[in-house]
Amino acid sequence: MEFLQTGTILFERFQIIEFCAAGGQSLGYRAKDLRAPPEQPWLQQVFVKQYHDVAPNSPEAKALAGHFNSLRKRLARWAHFVCLPEYVGAIPDSMVAVYPWFQGMTLSDRMTAGLADCESTRFAFALANTVRHIHDQDIAHLDLKPSNIVVTKRDNVTYLRVIDFDAARIDGEGLRRRVLGTQYFSSPEHYDLQRFGDVSASSDVFTLGIILCQLLLRKHPFEAERDYYDAIASGNYAFPPNDFHPEVIAVLAQCLRPLSTDRPVARAVVYTFNKYYHTSLLASHDQESWETHPSPRAYVQLEGSGAANGFKRTYYETVVLDQTQMRGSGVKIAGAFACIEVRATGCWLVVLDDAVTVALAGRFLRRGESIRLLARQELEIDSSSFTISIARQ
Repeated sequence: MEFLQTGTILFERFQIIEFCAAGGQSLGYRAKDLRAPPEQPWLQQVFVKQYHDVAPNSPEAKALAGHFNSLRKRLARWAHFVCLPEYVGAIPDSMVAVYPWFQGMTLSDRMTAGLADCESTRFAFALANTVRHIHDQDIAHLDLKPSNIVVTKRDNVTYLRVIDFDAARIDGEGLRRRVLGTQYFSSPEHYDLQRFGDVSASSDVFTLGIILCQLLLRKHPFEAERDYYDAIASGNYAFPPNDFHPEVIAVLAQCLRPLSTDRPVARAVVYTFNKYYHTSLLASHDQESWETHPSPRAYVQLEGSGAANGFKRTYYETVVLDQTQMRGSGVKIAGAFACIEVRATGCWLVVLDDAVTVALAGRFLRRGESIRLLARQELEIDSSSFTISIARQ
């Protein structure tokens, strides 16, 4: 494969300006879109990615455009959180993809330059929420890392954009049979398929935990370990002293569990953050303090019947249902499986994990599905029956 030379015009539209980046499976160039409207100069610059591991007419090359089209359709509502190519095509000896050019710095560069506490917290919240939205569409990114997250600003609003979806899987299917990940941001299953199983959305949660530690605790949890794989496979890490709420630290620790089945889903991470940081996701400028909103409250009673008879719990705010919350009910669970969310619009039941069967009024709910609760309804969790009652305060 030959490097693209300055001045080369691709598809009679994109003119190469300069080489600007190199990755494990591609090369990157800054280019000019010759068809961009003159009155919209921000559209004139584009980023061209040249793949050196995808040959034209190969099965991967034929699937490349369809891969990104599927991602674009599923993530249409969240387009401002991600970056996907707008054009994919073949040149004589390689495949290329053309992306919008975003002015900004990667999260890696921002962390190196130094972040204020309010920025670190805001970026942690935004990243967890972005990963949650990606996973809600049954997409796993599988190569999350600070250099694949771009911090951009438009109209004085700061955004995080996740880039590089080449390794992503949609409904468990992707372009590449083996996903390698990146050293110091890979999950145990990236390294050892036989021992830890295949990569999945849970692999993203592991990496999310690492990046959240870097943002909130200012420390990579495994950076002091000589053998990265041995450290992540054995769960050998330590958190520095900090002032964060114990539940926040607990959810970070859960993200870093070696077994993917023991980790929470991204939505559960967001709920934990929501519980202790009632904030605005987007700030009007970098140093703006987070706006605090009063938490809505409601009387929520969960009462067991049948095999769960005698169990009764009362909640007043958003709560994640896990083994601790369901103790005494007979429900056997490994981690958080649902959330009762108290919002200004009412109370909602949100399913976090398919490992536990959840049915409301006879309707079975899937992971990521949320449904508004009525004043009194029948709830079934696995083989145990409950009555859930709601009264707003």
